[in-house]
Amino acid sequence: MDQQQPSSEPYRERLWVPLWWWPVAVAIAGLLAAEIHMGAPGLRAWLPYVLLFPVPVWVLLWLSRHQVEVTTDPSGTLELRADRAHLPVTFVAKAATVATTAKSAALGRQLDPAAYLQHRPWIGPMVLLVLNDPDDPTPYWLISTRRPDRVLAALGIA
Repeated sequence: MDQQQPSSEPYRERLWVPLWWWPVAVAIAGLLAAEIHMGAPGLRAWLPYVLLFPVPVWVLLWLSRHQVEVTTDPSGTLELRADRAHLPVTFVAKAATVATTAKSAALGRQLDPAAYLQHRPWIGPMVLLVLNDPDDPTPYWLISTRRPDRVLAALGIA
């Protein structure tokens, strides 16, 4: 494994949905609320808006809950965390950046079913981490990230 000096600052990235999804989701909720409203007087006039506008906010925040971070475990070893899964850097044999143009090939017929995958369709590049742990049946990790070079630099992998 080709090692370089790891970054002194830990890396953290939240995988937010694109900004343009927010007005589209709110507009869809507004149209649906207007359909339900359709001339109902009194309480029924504003109730669909109150009940439906939190739904797209909740859905988009739920879709944006995923995080990728590089931290140090209690023994001092760097590790990659993708949500609740974690991978110590000592088990990484090779690493590479998967460009947006090569993403469909990496996720297509070449994908090993035993691989750990954290894919977000709205994020282009990915990081490929090939493992060398004989006790782990997972051959590699594929993780979506907007800054794959910074993830690899934080792990100390050239």
